Amino acid sequence: MAAAQARRDAPGRLRFIPLIAILAVGLGFGAYQLHITLRYRLYDGYKAAIAPPSEYVEAVEFSPLDSASGELPGYALAAENEWLSLYVNVSVGNIAVLDKRSNRVTYSNPPGAASDPIANPANKEALQSQLIVTYFDSNGQTAEITSYKMASALGQVEAGSIPGGIRVTYTLGDTKPKAGLLPIYITEERLNETLGAMDERTQNLLIRRWETVDGHPGTLKLITSIINNPNQQRSMITQFEKIGYTDEDRRRDEAETGMADENAGFVIPIEYRLEGDSLLVSIPSSRIQEMGGASVESVRALPFMGAAGTDEEGYFVVPNGSGSLIRFNNGKVTAEDYRQYVYGLDPLLITNAMLDQSEPARLALFGIQRDGGGILVRIENGAPLAQIGASVAGKLNSYNAINAVFALRSASMVRISGGAGETLIPVVEKRKAEPDISIRYTFLTDEYYGYSGMARYERERMTAEGKLKPATEPIIAAGQTDIPMFVDIIGSVMGRRFFLDIAYEGQTPMTTYDQARTIVETLSDGGVQRLFVNYQGWYNRGYYHDAANHITPVSELGDIGELQSLALDVQSRGGILFSDTAFQRVPYSSRHYQYTVENSRYYGEGGAAVIGQWNPLSYNTDSALGGYREVLSNLLSPKFIGRYAEQFLRAFDRYDLPGVSLRDLGSALVSDRKRTEIITRDEAESLVAGSLGTLAAEYPLMISAANAYALPYAAAVSNAPLYHNAFLIVDDEIPWYGMILSGRVPYAGSALNLSGADGGYDLREAALRMIEYGASPHFAFTYAPASDMKYTALNPYYSATFDNWSDSAAQVYATVNGALSRVAGLSVELHETVSSGVKRVVYEDGTEFIIDYNDMDYSIKEGAR
Repeated sequence: MAAAQARRDAPGRLRFIPLIAILAVGLGFGAYQLHITLRYRLYDGYKAAIAPPSEYVEAVEFSPLDSASGELPGYALAAENEWLSLYVNVSVGNIAVLDKRSNRVTYSNPPGAASDPIANPANKEALQSQLIVTYFDSNGQTAEITSYKMASALGQVEAGSIPGGIRVTYTLGDTKPKAGLLPIYITEERLNETLGAMDERTQNLLIRRWETVDGHPGTLKLITSIINNPNQQRSMITQFEKIGYTDEDRRRDEAETGMADENAGFVIPIEYRLEGDSLLVSIPSSRIQEMGGASVESVRALPFMGAAGTDEEGYFVVPNGSGSLIRFNNGKVTAEDYRQYVYGLDPLLITNAMLDQSEPARLALFGIQRDGGGILVRIENGAPLAQIGASVAGKLNSYNAINAVFALRSASMVRISGGAGETLIPVVEKRKAEPDISIRYTFLTDEYYGYSGMARYERERMTAEGKLKPATEPIIAAGQTDIPMFVDIIGSVMGRRFFLDIAYEGQTPMTTYDQARTIVETLSDGGVQRLFVNYQGWYNRGYYHDAANHITPVSELGDIGELQSLALDVQSRGGILFSDTAFQRVPYSSRHYQYTVENSRYYGEGGAAVIGQWNPLSYNTDSALGGYREVLSNLLSPKFIGRYAEQFLRAFDRYDLPGVSLRDLGSALVSDRKRTEIITRDEAESLVAGSLGTLAAEYPLMISAANAYALPYAAAVSNAPLYHNAFLIVDDEIPWYGMILSGRVPYAGSALNLSGADGGYDLREAALRMIEYGASPHFAFTYAPASDMKYTALNPYYSATFDNWSDSAAQVYATVNGALSRVAGLSVELHETVSSGVKRVVYEDGTEFIIDYNDMDYSIKEGAR
């Protein structure tokens, strides 16, 4: 009986099973979405690391100061200290700085700009401007205005005193109302009230001049034919004047509708302050006002500050890779102007087609050297948004000029499909970047002459600021006179493996821990005692490792105790073992990454940001050559950088290893243009610097291709620029980057056996360049034959086999170390070109090197120096 009843009830119970399963799946999915929302979408812990805008001090009425230094015709004294005097022409906004030590005056604009014989009217306006603004109009199209034409010439410049200097505020644009006294927008009630004061005939005539506005009931707009016809406006304005209607009434009536129709324009303040031997120029971009539907794209600040005429000798120093000189009046008027983004172009702004792979500008510095003194210019805030540009006289005007332009907003092209096919429309970012842009112009005396003096001044300044360690402090190993050799050792990489002709993905171990010890011992036996070893690919599935929020060692390389023993062995020889880590580029193949919420995103179509290999045939930057998807990388949003750094440290602490090597954290800055939560590139700099500080507080860091903001945290720099880009406009290649680091941070260029750009296989020239630049040798090795990586994404590293390079590496090291060990811990005092192919380097203790790249002997004449 009971069994029969159970059989009858069974179908009912079975019917509930799918419902329970669906409910369980729904609850699970809901719990997962709640987890994603709370952990990722609502996460705002990163905001504390972003510095807020500095306090804005209201200016008071400008009152010129009295000066013991005398007057400058056409200018009023705005500020003065022991070294400098700051003058301003309050009517047009020009400034001038008098260096009391040399009695030299530097002008923001050339005094003869208005009469320049080469410049056309538009270029003359630019020569007389302190600001050149590029903007998007209400239709998303770009246009450009200058502060001279659209502010100074219209009398729209105001000056006010601030502590230590002056603020000059420019109202750029035609501020006159489009229809004079007539309100373009007005409520129907208010128009009736206004016209009610007129006679009935006039009321009936004028009421027809306004029309309704779709979607805004009760609001009227002046018809377009009246707006565009000043002649028709005159008679109407006469009637409004008769009843006592004022411009204040017009502004109030338009404001009441919330639909003012203004001309495109901007209000932009520039602040000038004297600080010691420097002029600090600031643009508080949060205070920029945008009018008439216009949106700032970029601001070029002081485009002709310190410009040199055709009768002057000197040069510009630019941070082009290792550094370059552009000589005044070099005659290269058909060459493209020098233009380079500071810290490279934001990966989110790189189109799929990229025409070159140039060495980025790693320093936010440039210089002007002329007779009577040099000017070292440092972009102190807003550098990630800056592009440095330089031009020579004879092209558009008679002046050699260098400046910086700051990109505050961008636009993306969005593809719209319709019946007529596809079209691209620009979508302009609503929010602009709002850094307190700061540019420091430091006026140098002859003690810091030339690019060598500029490098020395910057090195001393960074040391005083705590951004570089003094030479007397040990960087990693005390009592060392030998320079280090930088060695990348590739542990393991994922690749295609085969079993019975069936392909599968598996580990390709290239250098086990025990084999890495053999490499270290072999190099030591060859005379290379001090090694900076960058061990790559030992965790999270190898070289192209999973997201760095956890660590799982690759078991094929051996026991972790062997890696720890290797680290102790390297340390006993005066070196250090660094563990290679990539934070910002997370491979497609990663299994521990939520790309839908952790990725940076493009603004226009909102897609997740992805970057891959550069294809030299198609110029695409999203290629996966050979079909290896691990080279396609998601770009981690800077929102999560700090969290990843903390998670990595918690995992890394368990392995008792001495150092961390950063593959990308110090060399690339990625914004996040997610529409609901934009993180600009300057904000990303703050977040990255905070994470670098977190990591550097626990471990010494080797930073690959370190940008300026990363240098304070670097114990060593690998893949530093040892070459410049051979742009047609540049004249000379210099080791500016290395000169600043000299005596402070050991550094090396890219691996000699992998990159033709760093000397290729001409080891003699490569060794000479390292001696000239003060750089250590750098090699990349695998113990197993590099041909084993044929079916991996590292197949371009075909020349990494250690057995093929062990002798050559030891010989290069012996040559370079034989010279540079004599000046260990010392800074470069002077670098110069003696003659074609012959360089001279002088260190602070007087030690000199003459580097001769020519095939012929160079004779040093007695007493020539």
